[in-house]
Amino acid sequence: MIDTIQIRPLTMNDLDLYKQMQTGIENDYIIRIFDRLINHKEHQVFGLLLKMNLFP
Repeated sequence: MIDTIQIRPLTMNDLDLYKQMQTGIENDYIIRIFDRLINHKEHQVFGLLLKMNLFP
């Protein structure tokens, strides 16, 4: 089976995936502002996903 790599805009449904991602950043502030980043009208946040895991 071939693993599928996906690059797509993130949504609020992806917050749990982001929280599970190992960023190496202690007290990652992005978790606190994730909703504002995702719902902003002037930009989009994209994620790299492999096997339903989000990568930094």
